[in-house]
Amino acid sequence: MVYHNTIKYPIPDARYSDETWRAKHHFKEEHQHDAPLRRSRDFKPVPWGTARGMPNYRHSEPWLNMKNMYTLMNEHHHHPTKWFKKACFGALFGFINGQIWFAVAPINGFAASKLFAAVGEKPWSGRTYRMLKHTAPRHMAMGVGVFLGYDLIMEFLRHHDETNKRPKIVDHLFAMSVIGTVGGLLATNTPRGAFQGFLWFGIQIGFCTHWIMEMGTYPGASLAKPVSFHYDADVTKEEKERIEMIDQLDILTYNLSKDPGYGMFQINQKW
Repeated sequence: MVYHNTIKYPIPDARYSDETWRAKHHFKEEHQHDAPLRRSRDFKPVPWGTARGMPNYRHSEPWLNMKNMYTLMNEHHHHPTKWFKKACFGALFGFINGQIWFAVAPINGFAASKLFAAVGEKPWSGRTYRMLKHTAPRHMAMGVGVFLGYDLIMEFLRHHDETNKRPKIVDHLFAMSVIGTVGGLLATNTPRGAFQGFLWFGIQIGFCTHWIMEMGTYPGASLAKPVSFHYDADVTKEEKERIEMIDQLDILTYNLSKDPGYGMFQINQKW
């Protein structure tokens, strides 16, 4: 059984901390576990939110999903939800940058005349919608392909494979090279364009983005100065240890992602 979290209940009886006393009086352990994600078919199979461990007869599942919709932005485990969010982000990124490129890009006169004829000239007739309908979908699809494609390739290479000895930069460059090669081939329909996309996007952009990613994910990288914690007088020792544990987990997670084989026993002939 996998538990999502643990909580400590405040018990006024000081003897409760004594394990023998708890066993004698049939109390459970001091740290009570939260309800797990799903223990059996009697519990809700919702992927996130406060419905974990809730019996099936309590509420309808659509109501629960809507009730917990505010947690959608923080969902990082449910794969379809995660991929949908990444696709939406890629579409928005492609839409914004694509429209900027459309505004400044050179355009063929014949193609421009066809576009503006399709858009029309009558005010308040949906001209903006027709303009976006003819220009935005291609850019949005490119954005979805880049961002979602990167996530899928990286998950294929590294999901549940945290103990591999391959540096993360190798997987990052491989994903960027695949995206650049496919993008160059689709843009030019020539082997030369595919090779140019591989060189520019896979090598040049790949190294730059990996450096930015490593600097951005470093614990405390978004802070101008080290954080100073000021605890209230009623904060317990356990709560302080919890904050310190979160900091240590951030550091360990970063090192595990950055260094190949971090935390593994290095078995050699000396053993």
